[in-house]
This record gives sequence, structure tokens and C-alpha cells, in this order.
Amino acid sequence: MTSMTWLSTWRRLLLTTAIGFVLLLGLLAYRVHAGVDPVLARVAATRAAATTTPSAGTADGRAAAVPEDPGAQGSVPTTQAS
Repeated sequence: MTSMTWLSTWRRLLLTTAIGFVLLLGLLAYRVHAGVDPVLARVAATRAAATTTPSAGTADGRAAAVPEDPGAQGSVPTTQAS
């Protein structure tokens, strides 16, 4: 009789763990689909800023003969502490 109790306890634990995992995975998938994911928001903001910056050119709107060096802007990639 004792082995049946342990078996049902382990089944309950495994089932609860599996349900929790599926719910957490669903929540994360929902956040990504809804656009609430902070990492995707940062990437989208960076891309939007990159596409809206004006290109270097002459006063009459033509492109400059020598393009600017993108590394010369002074922005060095850094990491952030979590």
C-alpha cells in the first residue's frame, strides 16, 4: 500500500511540473507574439533609429563622395549587467 502512495505522489509532482512548464512557455510565447518582450522591443527601437537617421550628403541632397565611417561615431558596443 505504501508503494502506491509514493507512485501517486511522484505522478502528481511530475504532472504539476509539466503543467507549470507548459504554462510558462505559453506565457513567454504570448509576450513575444504581443510584442511585449523587452529584448525584441530594444532591437526594434534600434532598427527604427538606424532607418530614420539621415544619410550624410551634400547640401543639394546628393550623396557625399566619401561615405562616413560608421565606427567613427564614438559608439562602442557595451554589455549591461543583469
